[in-house]
Amino acid sequence: MTNTNATTTSASAGARDRLLLWVDTETDGVDPESCEVFEVGLKLTDMLATRILRSMSVVVRRECVHVDRDNWKAIRMHVDNHLLDECLDDERSSSMAAVVLQVGDFITAATNDAIVYPAGTNLTFDLRIIRRILSSQLDEHTADRIMGLLHYRHQDITSLRLADQALDHNPYQHHAGTHRVDDCLTRDIQDYREYLQRLNGDEQ
Repeated sequence: MTNTNATTTSASAGARDRLLLWVDTETDGVDPESCEVFEVGLKLTDMLATRILRSMSVVVRRECVHVDRDNWKAIRMHVDNHLLDECLDDERSSSMAAVVLQVGDFITAATNDAIVYPAGTNLTFDLRIIRRILSSQLDEHTADRIMGLLHYRHQDITSLRLADQALDHNPYQHHAGTHRVDDCLTRDIQDYREYLQRLNGDEQ
């Protein structure tokens, strides 16, 4: 089942606005070429991340879930947060073909009149997941064309957090969450806003 929230704002007024596309996926592992994908989330914001212009989150339907010594911790986490309950429930999940259609349409619409920079945490992983699921349902040329709509420059919040750690701060102290895409993207956007405030010389 998809949760899509699109808002029409003045962001479309400019000929080539600059926007951020926040990306997150939930999986059973850390290998983007082989892990199982359970959930995909996208949020489109302005460059200051003060306005969420469009968002979607979708649970990927699974017929079964494989558990072994490599993925059991991730599986247990997604049992605890009830994500796997939704994956195995036809009423609360979507087929991979439907997920790919929604993701492709989302990226295409987002980049129609704007320069769009991917954003998120450990972004290379999530973008490889997106590319992989697109190519699983579409031909390689179409998958590449959709991914090519996004700018090659990325806003990876991990870089900011690593810089924070270098200054003996703990950027992860308030990061206990649900490990669901909406929660993770909300956290990333909030962290990004706070980093912008600091870069601007504002006190937190």
